[in-house]
Amino acid sequence: MRCKTIGFKFVSVYLKKEIELIAINFKAINIVLKAFSNY
Repeated sequence: MRCKTIGFKFVSVYLKKEIELIAINFKAINIVLKAFSNY
């Protein structure tokens, strides 16, 4: 049981980081698209 909770914590932290990375990439893409549309 203890091993399971540690694994779950690790997975949730990993997913959080992945989601943050995706959000950052999404923002960067939006900024680039806005820059291109302003030309």
